[in-house]
Amino acid sequence: MSGLRKFEDILTALEGPISDADYFYFMDGDVHFQEHVLLGDISGDMVAVEHPMYPRHDWGWCVHGKVTMCEYPYERKSTSQACIPPEYGKFKRTLRTGEQTFQANSWYLQSAFWGGKSKFIIPCLRELKKRVDIDVAKGYISSIIQDERYVNWWFWKHMNDSAINTRWLKPSYLYPFRETGFGAWIVNHSRPILVHGTAKAGKMIIGEAEIRVYGAGGRQGTCFDSFLHNMIGTYSCHDEEFRGTSGAYERKTRPIGSRLRSPEFGTPTDACFLSVVPVNAPE
Repeated sequence: MSGLRKFEDILTALEGPISDADYFYFMDGDVHFQEHVLLGDISGDMVAVEHPMYPRHDWGWCVHGKVTMCEYPYERKSTSQACIPPEYGKFKRTLRTGEQTFQANSWYLQSAFWGGKSKFIIPCLRELKKRVDIDVAKGYISSIIQDERYVNWWFWKHMNDSAINTRWLKPSYLYPFRETGFGAWIVNHSRPILVHGTAKAGKMIIGEAEIRVYGAGGRQGTCFDSFLHNMIGTYSCHDEEFRGTSGAYERKTRPIGSRLRSPEFGTPTDACFLSVVPVNAPE
């Protein structure tokens, strides 16, 4: 279940079992339990986890002169069904004294772990699938993390809904695999209850592959991923010891100087990128 088709995939495969259950929680495949977690720890009508890079009550990764890490990376284009109005989010401010501060009136959530009561989950999934379908039909594809922007839209839309008891979990429930770059808001004020990531960046699934293009995207090159049929995205290449890709697509073709890496092959092999097809799909 990857990218924009995640909500459709869940409904297609699990709508019946979810409807028969009391609760449903979605979790990325690279989330690891470090402690026992009881339902009481994560129960609520709907539940989501604050993104460790964008804490509501701390500077987070915000540094001087870098606006992109100070404000939430919400979808802001009004043409998208995931658009959140510009007056909501986290904003850097300068006081009359010259002191730098920030204010937030919403949350930025990580889409690697969310869920809640089935009677709320099913309508949520249906709504998000509908919104994705509308955007895809009109050809709108964003550079923002695909499914995460829709998850954030839903929780923003319902954050003050008195009919839904929303529970906001702290980053302890998606603690970063690597603490590099994280300050006290993580290292001192959180603990690794659930750890997200195997070795960022790296989500390795046997049988998947990635294509690296050297000479693009810096010293490490740029890798390609498909998140919606034949739509192509780029991202930083995974660590060599954790080969793989977060998408589920590959196409092995004749060599023209790029490199394909796969956990099946162990070492890079020559490849070029012509098109993408689902893994295990017939040629």
